[in-house]
Amino acid sequence: WTNATDLANATYTASAGESGSITLTLTSSGGSCGSVTDTKSITVNPNPTADAGSAVSAICQGATSGAMGGSVSGGATGGTWSGGGGTWTNPTDLANATYTASAGESGSITLTLTTSGGSCATTTDTKSITVNANPTADAGSAVSAICQGATSGAMGGSVAGGATGGTWSGGAGTWTNSTNPST
Repeated sequence: WTNATDLANATYTASAGESGSITLTLTSSGGSCGSVTDTKSITVNPNPTADAGSAVSAICQGATSGAMGGSVSGGATGGTWSGGGGTWTNPTDLANATYTASAGESGSITLTLTTSGGSCATTTDTKSITVNANPTADAGSAVSAICQGATSGAMGGSVAGGATGGTWSGGAGTWTNSTNPST
């Protein structure tokens, strides 16, 4: 209570765990004829809660996640998934929504579940998904022709993105440093 003895201006603050119909009582005091009471009820609506669920497995660029596994409760009647630079499938089906990473995003992406409905404010919960970069391979520019039994110049290839290495193959000859894309 704030200013409980200022009968016209007193205010009531519900506790965090209180909800439902609450009876508030005014009791008179002083005077020589005893005291009397009068009551009124106030409805305390539960605050919404959001649970983003457990972690989801990492995906590659352009790939789709498993189901998000989120839920809402308390005063929330629904919710929506958002976040990332990709696209969502069924973002209001909190448990089964999936996220498809865009071709250009990678790293740790924050996904947010926001509550909706009810008469109290919204709330959020988040989780992260790791988006791994797709591998890229570049064979490089053309190499000069060689004679039978001769060795070519360096291949000049490279790998990037999510690739940590590469291997040259092909032809009936032999390779030197075939696991080093640039040689």
